[in-house]
Amino acid sequence: LDVLPGDVWRIIFGTICIDTGYTAACISRSCKAFKAICVPFQYRIVSLSKVRLIENFIDSFDSALSAATARGEIADLPRVQFLLLRFLPRATDVPPWPGREAAETDFHDWQQAKSAWNGRFVRSVTRLFALVAPRLEVLTVLQSPIIPLPFVPCTLPALRELALLEDDRMFLRLANDYGANSKVGIPDEPSNTYFYGAGVPPDLDSWAEARPFPVLETLHIVYGTGMSKIQPWSATIPIWATLVPRLKHLRIDNA
Repeated sequence: LDVLPGDVWRIIFGTICIDTGYTAACISRSCKAFKAICVPFQYRIVSLSKVRLIENFIDSFDSALSAATARGEIADLPRVQFLLLRFLPRATDVPPWPGREAAETDFHDWQQAKSAWNGRFVRSVTRLFALVAPRLEVLTVLQSPIIPLPFVPCTLPALRELALLEDDRMFLRLANDYGANSKVGIPDEPSNTYFYGAGVPPDLDSWAEARPFPVLETLHIVYGTGMSKIQPWSATIPIWATLVPRLKHLRIDNA
């Protein structure tokens, strides 16, 4: 410990701590000197699949960030570089869609529960993005056509890679066409017409001015099921070109 300076240990730990924090957590328990150095790597790779887990993570990450700042450890602030959000059937806490043949009372109960979940989702993911934005480089969002995600406004200034499974409506909505009367997707999905404090999605000019992904270079979109997309790719891809001025690699599968 006395032979190598802290900067060298940071390089070493940055090389070996490539999991979701387990290795960094183990090293941090070995001695006090390593505890502070390992803080950034405990949150380096994060995978979240439920709103409840996002809320818990926000509390943990916010506390670690405040503690490191109070100690003056600016070089060792916790940071998230790789973020995976998974909202897939049987893996998330979203109220399950009862299906098109469901009784009216069941469908009404689902709408109420899904609307409450949507509100928690928008609040928690908005806060999550605000916390991790300064260092987030890679973001992957996996979703299912039977779990439509609400619109979430964000600005991710360090994001270089973005991968989306099934849809892009979490980040991109067409003005005056929010799928409320669409014959595809989930009928009467609450987030089609209500935005839970996120504000009405901006028009193209406002998006271009805001530049939510200023350094994004790689965009990978996978539409896995082949089901009809509420917002056709022919309409959304040109908008992505405006949102991502530095885009170098665009890959779209199954569109």
